[in-house]
Amino acid sequence: MKKIFLSALATFSLLISLAQNIGIGENSPTAAKLQVKGIDSSVVIVENGTNSGTNVRTGLFFKTGPSYAGSISTVGTGYTHRLGFFTYGGSSPSSLLERLSISDAGDVGIGVVTPAAKLDINGVIKISGGFPGAGKLLQSDANGMASWADKSTSFLPAGASGNTLRHNGSSYISTSNLYNNGSAVGIGTASPSYILDINGRMRLRHNGNTSGLWFNGSTNVENSFIGQYTDNLWGIFSGGAWKFAVNATDGTVLMGSSNLDNEVQTNAVGYKLKVFGKIIGEEVRVQLKTAWPDYVFGEKYQRLSIDELEQFVTKNKHLPNIPSAAEVEANGQLLGEMQRKMMEKIEELSLYIIDLKKEIDLLKKKNTL
Repeated sequence: MKKIFLSALATFSLLISLAQNIGIGENSPTAAKLQVKGIDSSVVIVENGTNSGTNVRTGLFFKTGPSYAGSISTVGTGYTHRLGFFTYGGSSPSSLLERLSISDAGDVGIGVVTPAAKLDINGVIKISGGFPGAGKLLQSDANGMASWADKSTSFLPAGASGNTLRHNGSSYISTSNLYNNGSAVGIGTASPSYILDINGRMRLRHNGNTSGLWFNGSTNVENSFIGQYTDNLWGIFSGGAWKFAVNATDGTVLMGSSNLDNEVQTNAVGYKLKVFGKIIGEEVRVQLKTAWPDYVFGEKYQRLSIDELEQFVTKNKHLPNIPSAAEVEANGQLLGEMQRKMMEKIEELSLYIIDLKKEIDLLKKKNTL
């Protein structure tokens, strides 16, 4: 055995054994072809003299025969680097592919060279230990330790056959809880009282216009639908036609027409409620904005004489200040305004009767003289 000693600022020891093993800081290198031993943290330093450029790579390469089998390297630009583990054997170092990466921030990526979380995986994960099985769930204890567990009735896993709720693999439930007590499903509530019990708002979406809810009877026939009719209308569909609709833009309400969209855009303009059919009720109240016709009894009110009234009716075939039959047929009538005008005529009629009584009383008095 022979020793070579080099002396500089510090003592450096290199030993080559008879078995051609090399020891650095190790007097008996019997464990490997190269054995390095030191008493500080910097036992081996691999340095790339290039301090400029992008994706500068510094590392150790592993070779079996003519093929490069793997590498542990740093890859980076400037002062930002990541530690990468490379595999995929080939005839040159460039054929190796980075399989696992650790960023400067400590994030680990598998199949991802720029991990965005503490563990960022691109691909499928398989966990073999811990008694896995079909339909089991990976759950955590209070200390963050994960283990396989049989699914319980209070949790709905995604994608398993026969479950109440299934996902397609790209959708997810976030920041909410979903519970199943065996007979009812609760979203946002741990004690659902109905088949589906939702604590909070619910949003329904559809690629077309008609998003909503269908209601089936005991014969499983879709008889009624509540949902969106067009972009601006929502309503109730029943019996093969839309029977009720609300215009989301101006609040217009229509009932009883099978062509609600056309009615909203045409005949219902200017009205908040339009009903195609009859209405029955115990009471209807109309709050008038105009004065009730007690002004008829005022001293300044001018009414026609009996003769003038006769001439007007003979000529126009309707009372003064009352719409004609043709006008009512064409435009309908305003219920409150018509009531006001009718009361005006009733009060005028009362005055006519009072005047006639005075004349009758006067005639009676003359006849008794």
